[in-house]
Amino acid sequence: MKRIFILLMTLFAFTAYGADVKISNLPEATTLADTDVFPVVAGTTTSKVQVTNLKTILATHNAITLSSDLGANLLGLSTQQLTLDNQTANYVFAGPTTGSAAAPSFRALVAADIPSLVATYQPLDGELTALAGLTSAADAIPYFTGSGTAGVISSSADIVSFLGSADNAAALTALGSWGVSGSITDEQLICSETTGGTNLLKSCGAKTTINAAASTLLCKDSAGEVEACGGVTISGTTSPIVNVNPQEVDGHTTSTDLTAAQVSNTVIHNIGQDGNTVLILPTAAAGYSFLVNIGEADAGYFGVEAGASDAIYLIAAAGTVAAGADGAGVVMTAAQVGQSFACWTFKHTDDYDWMCKAISIGTSTFEAHASTE
Repeated sequence: MKRIFILLMTLFAFTAYGADVKISNLPEATTLADTDVFPVVAGTTTSKVQVTNLKTILATHNAITLSSDLGANLLGLSTQQLTLDNQTANYVFAGPTTGSAAAPSFRALVAADIPSLVATYQPLDGELTALAGLTSAADAIPYFTGSGTAGVISSSADIVSFLGSADNAAALTALGSWGVSGSITDEQLICSETTGGTNLLKSCGAKTTINAAASTLLCKDSAGEVEACGGVTISGTTSPIVNVNPQEVDGHTTSTDLTAAQVSNTVIHNIGQDGNTVLILPTAAAGYSFLVNIGEADAGYFGVEAGASDAIYLIAAAGTVAAGADGAGVVMTAAQVGQSFACWTFKHTDDYDWMCKAISIGTSTFEAHASTE
């Protein structure tokens, strides 16, 4: 209706002035009478409309109003003028946050309003940005140089293989070093083996000899560290292991019967000896070895004696071996401080016997001795 009115005002000429005059040329204070007529031109046809009829036409137009939603959220209306409502800063005109369809309103943005750009852009993060700025290369290893900064280590395929090791043994193998086979308990001797080209350390088990003149033995200490074994006496290329972390045994009492534990990796001393002293050995069996050390001088002799069914073989200074009778012994005569000899068992046919050798003699004599029993 408003458009019709405008059209009429534009096209109609007012006849009350006795001549055609454009409405736009009329004075602002012009008052129209109901009998005034407007000519209406449509193409080649001209019609006339009185002001009273124009009023009737315009009166049929309803007043303009705003819906409650539009009036509450967006627009204002004053007579025929629309205005914009003031809104809270940083709010947007959007649908509800529930995700359901409903009338929009002004509200704050929520996370669901922003589409995911993860597939297109890297999320903002200092550490990721630092890594993204690195130049990659084969076998290169990225690392952080500080908070939010990173660098690259120029590495190699060998180092990458080492870092990818599944466990300590694999890591040692990757380094071309020694791995570990089985378990090694405290104070056990450690031997080496080669399996499939890999060097491995393992417990020596019952082995009691080292076939090298200048070997260094390794032991595992109580703290779990591998270190050189202390107190090891090696003489020659096939000498027995007689003193690896030994236990001390008091052997000064005459005719003391020694136990298997007292002749297994032990040092037997004579402190407190008074006169001739001979210690009785247990039945020879695999793995026995001990060192006899004179810690107190005595005019008498000090030695050991085999059981009735065992013999003691004596290694002379020249390296020759003399077999003793069953039940016989060996002694250090006129015992002097610092003198020592070692004994160990060895397999003889289907049985075991004893072998003894002087280590330091001084002014004394190390010799066979008849049974005292």
